[in-house]
Amino acid sequence: MKKLIFIIFAFTSINSTFSQFNTEIIDTEKLWSTLGSFDPLPGPSYKITYYHKFIGDTVINQIDYNKVWKSVDENHLYWNNIGFIRSDDNSDIFFRNHMGVEGLMYKFDVIQGDTFTINNTYLYGWTFTVEVIEIDSVLVSPLGQYLKRIKLKDADEPFSFEEYWIEGIGSLAGILYSGFHVHPLTGGASYNLLCQWKNDTLTYSNPGYPYCFNTTVSVSELPEEIPILSVYPVPLTSQSYISLNPNNINNGILEIRDIFGNLLKKVSIAQNNKILIDRRNFKPGIYIITLFDGEKLISRKKLLVI
Repeated sequence: MKKLIFIIFAFTSINSTFSQFNTEIIDTEKLWSTLGSFDPLPGPSYKITYYHKFIGDTVINQIDYNKVWKSVDENHLYWNNIGFIRSDDNSDIFFRNHMGVEGLMYKFDVIQGDTFTINNTYLYGWTFTVEVIEIDSVLVSPLGQYLKRIKLKDADEPFSFEEYWIEGIGSLAGILYSGFHVHPLTGGASYNLLCQWKNDTLTYSNPGYPYCFNTTVSVSELPEEIPILSVYPVPLTSQSYISLNPNNINNGILEIRDIFGNLLKKVSIAQNNKILIDRRNFKPGIYIITLFDGEKLISRKKLLVI
C-alpha cells in the first residue's frame, strides 16, 4: 500500500509540474545545462558543462532585468553573475553583458519566411540575419508535451548551418548560445544543450547525450576512509540524520542548498554532531549537503527528497 501511495504521489507531483510548464524563457524556476566541447590546436581536447539560471531582479537605465548566473560545478554550489536578461512587450529576449552592450537573443513570435537580426552579445561582437525556414512542433521528453520548434539558417547564405529553437526550452546550442549552430565560432569550440529542469524536475533531456553533466574538468573530493559526512536513511521520506565525524576541523560549517544554489540551512558544528532533518521542511527534489572548514570544502553529499 505504501508503495502504491508513493507511486501515485510521484506521478501526481510530476504531472502537476509539467501541466504548469511555462513556455517563457525567462523563468526563475528553470535551470539549464550546456556542454562546451573544445578541441584547440595545439592542445588536448576537453569538455565543460555550464549551468545557467535567471534569478534576481535588477534595474538598469530604468529597464527591468533578471540577473544571469553561470556555474561549472555539478552540484551548483558556486555561481558567477555573467550578465542580465530581459524581455520586451513582444516577448523578444535581450541579453546585456557587463560592458553594457545589449542585443537580441531570442524571437519566438515568428512565422515561416520571417527574417530578423541576432545580436547575441554574450557570444559575438557582430550581428547576422537569420531566416525562419520551418516551424513545427516536437514532443519534448521527459516533459511529455508538444512544444513549438523553430528552424533557422543564415538568410544571406543559402547553404549555411541550421539551428533549432524550442519554445520554453531555448536554442539546442544552449540557452545562452543562440545563433551558435548557425555561425559556429572558430577555435574548435562547440556547444550543445544537455538538459533543462523546472522546479528541480527534469523537463528536457538531449537524446544525443546520456547525462546532464559531462566534463573532463572535475573537482576531486577528499578520500574518506571513515565517512566525514553521511546521511541516513535516504531518500528522505519522513526523517533522516546527517551524521558528522569532523576530526581535525576547526571551524566546521554545514550548508544545505537546493539545486539552484539557494541556501536553506546553515549550521556551525562541533565534534561528532548528528543533525535531524525533517521531510516537512523540504519540497521533493535533489539537495546538496556540504561540509566546510571555514571556506575549505571538506565533503558533500546529495540528498533525494520524495
